[in-house]
Amino acid sequence: MSNVVQFPARKAVSGPIYCDIHDVSFPQVLRIVQTLTAGNIAKSLAEAAIVLGDLEPIRPGEYVYYDLDTCHYGDITSWDRVTFIDAADMSESIFIRFHESEAEALAYLSATMDLHFDPDSAQADWGPDIYRTENGVFTLARRETRVGWPGPLIVYLARRKEPVGIQCQWAIAVGPGGQLLDPVELEII
Repeated sequence: MSNVVQFPARKAVSGPIYCDIHDVSFPQVLRIVQTLTAGNIAKSLAEAAIVLGDLEPIRPGEYVYYDLDTCHYGDITSWDRVTFIDAADMSESIFIRFHESEAEALAYLSATMDLHFDPDSAQADWGPDIYRTENGVFTLARRETRVGWPGPLIVYLARRKEPVGIQCQWAIAVGPGGQLLDPVELEII
């Protein structure tokens, strides 16, 4: 008997990046600022029945995240719609991928978790997620920014399977300051 893990789809809204091969707009990326105090950290840990043990403690302060929705963040100070990552906020890049079905997205998540999940990582709880907009199903995954890239990127990807087995791939990368970059030159695809 096998166990099937279901990743519930999170709701997102469409943004300005448009993919012509699927006629869809990708989800809007949000910059979320969260202020944590000693009191709300203790309360959150107690409510979730989490014991940190040997894990690094969560420290009070201001934290910045990039995501496609705000539902996982309590005590949000502010959030803004953005088109690029500010390198002062984070060093990782974000990959947003369109999937033709939720089953395809689940298969992608399973493979991604197998290849990239490190339970000892500080980002262990930041695995990829499934998002749904009025345009379809998307996944978001955080990846290390490569040395040759100009900084953290937001990479949008889509693939369409043709009847004869050929795959049509579409991608766009947005670099620091909103600069559009060629994913082929960056060796992303």
